[in-house]
Amino acid sequence: MIKLFHTQRTTQSELKKINHITDAPKTYLKWLVGAAVFMRKADIQKHSLLWSEDFFMYFEDMFLGYSMRKAGYKVKFINSPQIIHLGGKSTPKSKTAIFHFMDSEIKYLEKVRGRFISRLYKFLFKMEIRFEAYLEKRKYGKIMNPTLAIECEYYKLQ
Repeated sequence: MIKLFHTQRTTQSELKKINHITDAPKTYLKWLVGAAVFMRKADIQKHSLLWSEDFFMYFEDMFLGYSMRKAGYKVKFINSPQIIHLGGKSTPKSKTAIFHFMDSEIKYLEKVRGRFISRLYKFLFKMEIRFEAYLEKRKYGKIMNPTLAIECEYYKLQ
């Protein structure tokens, strides 16, 4: 399901590319984490490649990479600078953070893949959550996984 929709959850192949880079001076990717992106201001202004205001903290970097590729640019990972991004420090795993992530994921899909695909993804994801919740309730009598409980609350599946 994830391969079909091309969301942030599919980045394992992208991460493997980066993790296996040792001697290669540069590698082309679909997108880069927003904490370490450098661009010429003139290019941003020329093509209106600004961070979309529709996203709150999640998927804005993926959308920027998509917009850049659509405008004919390449997204390049250069391994010589060392930048450490302490991911997850802005928003800990909280209900609000998970809600923002899920909202941004759907917005990204709608912008990049269209309304039909974003709605199909949302439907299939809800079915997956419903099934996982059913299995946990059957096994433990309640939902034990805190993230799953938040996802159920988000989709009003309690």
